[in-house]
Order: sequence, then C-alpha cells, then structure tokens
Amino acid sequence: MQKKPQIINFSLAMPLAVVVLALINLLTKGYLFSQMFLLCGSLNPKGEVWRLITFPFTFSNISELFLLLAVFPLISYRIESIFKSKFYGAFLLLISWIFGLTMIGLFSKSTIPLTGFEMVSCMVLVFYTFYKPKEEIHRILPNIKIWMYSVAVFSFWIALNLFIVKRYGIVGLALPVTSLIVGGILGIFTLMLIKMRNNKQNKAMLALKTASSEHIDKFMEMAYINERRAANYANSDLEAHHSLLSDSSSENEEILNLILDKINLYGKEGLNPKEIKFLNELSKHLD
Repeated sequence: MQKKPQIINFSLAMPLAVVVLALINLLTKGYLFSQMFLLCGSLNPKGEVWRLITFPFTFSNISELFLLLAVFPLISYRIESIFKSKFYGAFLLLISWIFGLTMIGLFSKSTIPLTGFEMVSCMVLVFYTFYKPKEEIHRILPNIKIWMYSVAVFSFWIALNLFIVKRYGIVGLALPVTSLIVGGILGIFTLMLIKMRNNKQNKAMLALKTASSEHIDKFMEMAYINERRAANYANSDLEAHHSLLSDSSSENEEILNLILDKINLYGKEGLNPKEIKFLNELSKHLD
C-alpha cells in the first residue's frame, strides 16, 4: 500500500494565503493587489521595496491562480514531505524574488504587472513529473498518474493564457512563457542535482553493505572454524581413553580404506583427531 505523504505547512499555506488576500482585494476593489504588484520602476525611484516581497502572493489573471491551486496542494506537498525541510518555503520564495528582480531588468519598460508564483509552480510541476512520473495523483483516482495530471494542467494553463493576448496583446504572453522556460529549466536542473545526490548516497550504501557483508562472512568463517576446533578437541578428550579399533578386522580394514581415500583427496591435513587416533592405534596393533 502506498504510504500517504505527510502534508506540511508551506504547500498548503501558500495557496490559502493567496486566496484570502484575493478575497480582501475583492472587498477593497483591487486596491490591495495594486499595492502588492511588482511593477517595473516601482522600486526606484518610489522606493516601494515591499512589492518585491509581496508580489508572489498576488495574481493578475485566472491562469496564475489555477496553476498555483493545481500544483501546490497536490504536487508541492509531496516534495515537502520527501525532504522534510523547514527551509522549503523560504527556498521557493527566494527563487521567486530573484526571478522578480531579473524580470525587472529584462522588462524595464513594460507596463505588465509581475504577479504570482507561476515560475515556481512550473518548476515544482516539472521537477516532480520527471521525478516520479508513474506515481498516483490520488488514491481515489488510481489510474491517473502524475505525468497525466501534469499534461492536463499544463494544457489547461496554456489555454487560459491565450486569453491574456486579448488584454495585453502578444506582450502579455511574455511573463507566462518566461515562467514556463525558466521554471522548466530550474526543475530539470534540480532533478539532476537530486539524482546525483541519490546516486552518491546509493554508492556509499552499497560500499558499506559490501564491506559489512565481507566482514560478516569472515566473522562467520572464523566462528565456524573455532567451533569445529572446539568440537574436535572435545571429541579427542572424551575418546582419549577409548579404543577406536573394532574387534572385527574387516571393519578396521574398511575404516582404513576410507581414511586412505580421504588422504588422497585432501592430504593428511584433512584428517580429524579421531581418524589420526585410529591410524595410531592400528599401527600399534599391527606392530
């Protein structure tokens, strides 16, 4: 049975915060988001530095909100559950802020507001799609795999973005296209780093298991040898005062033939104390 991933705070807190802020923005008739958007030239000379921090918690169209809600509750929490890092949310926010600064430099003259978590959502979805493509999206839908879900999400997201052209023209696609390209590259790059780390850990574990196995084999071999020696010494002491020769000469001859065959195969070193004692007694008896 597939273990249910642990749901950790950030992957649910992020979309919840965006939805709550969206409701407040609706009540304020768009004023809240207008103070949170990252606009080119808004940081300087106005000095509205807070926009760099707040813009990931906003959205300017339904496609951004859709991608956030499709990725974080169902995909992002799986990654957060795997790595169990308290810095998961801070890491994603840091990437988003760096992306925002980069976009300001690239589109310094654009009037399109920079909003949302689109780039990070793309990164998360691309990463996990290649990381565990055949995992079930939900136990209620056992036939729906992660890769199928990702294809459906990206297809619908692209369709929604086509409506942006009507509002901003072809320039309106600059942000979602950039988010998809940058997010996809970062997702694949992160996947490569994770696989390199896992391969290194697997090699270390394999080396440890091999060394442990060899150590155990040597230990068991020595334990077996010591046990045989102890048993031989015990048998030797117990039978030291008992003759191994039989009253029947034919039986003695049969035992002698078996011992001689053993010497031919393994040499004298292959004889145990009981067989050596038998040869000594037989030689004395023949004398």
